[in-house]
Amino acid sequence: MRFSNMSRMVKKQLQVLDGVKLSKEGDNLVVSGKLGNASINFNNLTEVDLKDGLSFKSLVEKDEGMLGTSYVLVKNAMNDLTNGVSANLKMIGVGFKASVSGKFLRVYIGLSHDVFFAIPDGLTVAVNNDTDITIKGNNRSKVMQFAMTIRNMKKPEPYKGKGIFLNGEKVVRKEGKKK
Repeated sequence: MRFSNMSRMVKKQLQVLDGVKLSKEGDNLVVSGKLGNASINFNNLTEVDLKDGLSFKSLVEKDEGMLGTSYVLVKNAMNDLTNGVSANLKMIGVGFKASVSGKFLRVYIGLSHDVFFAIPDGLTVAVNNDTDITIKGNNRSKVMQFAMTIRNMKKPEPYKGKGIFLNGEKVVRKEGKKK
């Protein structure tokens, strides 16, 4: 069987982190850590062996790329459930500010009205200095999805350098029109 570049890491067994428990339920691999549980579905494409660490085997001959994907999904789930995940948003612009009230994030971004975002279950949101938003949770996809929803309301623009920046994102400034 020929392995793609991503699948080379799969040849080694993935070591289970301390404090993480793995169990198999049908096609799902359940990862349990100190911050919660996560279930990963492999859709009959990858077989997982739990003896002495984790090893992966492709069940579809031409789909070896799923091995690398499966490896990274399990590795990220173990890291997320032991250390947690956070996303930092920085709002740059005149009058831009945010506040948390109950289960809602209230954002002022230069529109004629305030924008409210319902904070998903399992996530915590903190606002520092009215312009710095920190989102924390134990599920990478939930945290980043919520952060991108907020960022997409006012994407960084290259002419004035205003907008909502995610995790220290940089935007190359452009020169405006010349007379």
